[in-house]
Amino acid sequence: MTLSVRNAVILLAVITAVVVVLWVTNSSAFYSWQQERMVKRVLAADPAELLNSGRALIASRAGFVGEIHPASPDVPRAIRKLKPARLSISTNVLAVDFSDVSNPFGMIVYAAGVNPPAEPKSGLGPRQWIDGLWIYDDGHLEKFSLKVGAANGSQPAQRQIERHDTR
Repeated sequence: MTLSVRNAVILLAVITAVVVVLWVTNSSAFYSWQQERMVKRVLAADPAELLNSGRALIASRAGFVGEIHPASPDVPRAIRKLKPARLSISTNVLAVDFSDVSNPFGMIVYAAGVNPPAEPKSGLGPRQWIDGLWIYDDGHLEKFSLKVGAANGSQPAQRQIERHDTR
């Protein structure tokens, strides 16, 4: 084999490898695998530690309303290690968002004594993980056959349904 033919074969192999890597990383199977990994990482965390960390962050930012960069050094390690995409804080609520544009998934931490809003009239509303800590998603838990906290023995997620007797 001559040098130019060998170089052409090597170049073709490199180009093929690059195309295969790009195809695999952009495939829906890879995307689904990433989503499942993200959900499992969050659910494997200790919900009490996440609640306490979130409440500490809310308390440290009294009066602040807006977004906090997830890599900020004042974000508690318990939250930062979950690799959130976005953190939004308001007076009594911290939203930790792990989602991308097409798959909402995250958790909501409420300050002590704050009641979560009522269940939405349509769609899948947030589900309680533990008191003060809620999970929202668009079906990730069902898609991957997961229950909130199953990995660490915490109580399962449940929808908040308040029934008022109007008699």
